[in-house]
Amino acid sequence: MAATPAKPLMVDRILDASLKLFNEQGFHRVAMMRIAIHIGTSPSHIAYHFKSKSDILLALFPRLEAALQEVMELDPSHAVPESIERNRYVLETLWNYRFFFIELPQIAPVDERVFASHLKLEKRILGMMQHSFDLRIEEGTMSPVPPPNSTELLAKTIWITWIDWIRRQQLNHPDQRTPSTISIYEAMLHAYCIVQPYFSQEFVDDILTRIEDRLQVRAVARSKAAPKSRVAGKSRSRRSSRVART
Repeated sequence: MAATPAKPLMVDRILDASLKLFNEQGFHRVAMMRIAIHIGTSPSHIAYHFKSKSDILLALFPRLEAALQEVMELDPSHAVPESIERNRYVLETLWNYRFFFIELPQIAPVDERVFASHLKLEKRILGMMQHSFDLRIEEGTMSPVPPPNSTELLAKTIWITWIDWIRRQQLNHPDQRTPSTISIYEAMLHAYCIVQPYFSQEFVDDILTRIEDRLQVRAVARSKAAPKSRVAGKSRSRRSSRVART
């Protein structure tokens, strides 16, 4: 007889419910009472494990770090499929904890420990990205980055772009639980546009084609561009007609 799966511990249930509610409703809009109602327990039971929402938030950080730990420890291989999957995994993980990155300016002042944990995590992610760029330059597949720019600034710019992507996705699709494949593609595209000047055009064309194939968005991307092409074609026809008449 198969063993009956163990029920989640109360702490895990609280953290699961809190993450879900924070993402859907916002950190400051979710009271401890709301978390208790969601999992069918009393506020005092929540308070037994976590005295405040800040404590819940701090307990969620190890989960986020653990989710990113595996990808952070990977050898920054430059093989395109692995690179694409690594970026996709990071984007999806950030999205799963989107409430924090969206509300950071309001959350950080509540507890200094929260901001310190964020800075530690951000430093590790930026270091991983910068290290990947430095290795590419060392092996000759990426051109040196002249000052005042640097691989550190490139990493920070991509990070800022991805955080902005999270906020825009939440703003435009507030009920979206999982980012669409096309939105993941667009987030990657933005990142590669930032570093495009430091790679050959052949490399850029190749990697964008591989991203489309890997994420299976080629048909979607082309269908989105098709109406514009038709409009442009009509505009050219009208201009030709006007020229012919004159």
